[in-house]
Amino acid sequence: MDMEMELVNGDITFTAPEIFLTHKHGPPVDMWALGVLLFIMVSGVEPFKRENEMDSFRAILKGEFSFDGAEWQGISMHCKDLIRRLLVVEPVIRLTAIQTTNHKWISGEETAEHILPEIPYRLESFNQRCKERAEYWKSVKSMLPEDHLERPLVKDASCIALRNCESEHNATLNKLLY
Repeated sequence: MDMEMELVNGDITFTAPEIFLTHKHGPPVDMWALGVLLFIMVSGVEPFKRENEMDSFRAILKGEFSFDGAEWQGISMHCKDLIRRLLVVEPVIRLTAIQTTNHKWISGEETAEHILPEIPYRLESFNQRCKERAEYWKSVKSMLPEDHLERPLVKDASCIALRNCESEHNATLNKLLY
C-alpha cells in the first residue's frame, strides 16, 4: 500500500526515516513509531531528541539513539532488544507487527518487575514539551503566507521547504531552520 504523509506542525518525533526520503511507505512506519513510543514510555525521554531540530532529523535518518542514560538502568535487555529492532533505519529489516507480538518482551517470557519511580515525571515532562512544540509550530506557520510552505523535502536535509526565502516573512524562519 503506497501512502503519502505530511508532517504535522513540523514535529518529527515519531517520523520514520523513509518518510523523509520518499513519499512511498507503508506498515513499517507504524513499527518505527511503535519503537519511538516504547522508548519514550520506558525511559521518559525521546530517542532522537537533540540540541536542535536539524540534529534530531539527522539522528533519525541515521538511526542514532542510545541506552546509555541513567533512565536505562534497570531496563531489561529484552526490552532494549525490542526497541533496537523496531528502530532500524532500513524498513525491510525492521520488525513487523507479527514479529513484535512474538518478541520475548511482549509475549511475557520476560516482564519488568517494577517501574522506575521517575518515569511518570519524565512522561509528564515529555507531554508538556509536545504541547509547547505544537504551539510553537502553530505560531511559526501563522506568520507565513500559505503559499510559502511546501511539502517537506529532504534534498537539502531540511524538514520544511520554503519558496521566496529572500522575503521579509521568511527571514525569521530561515534563522530557525538553517
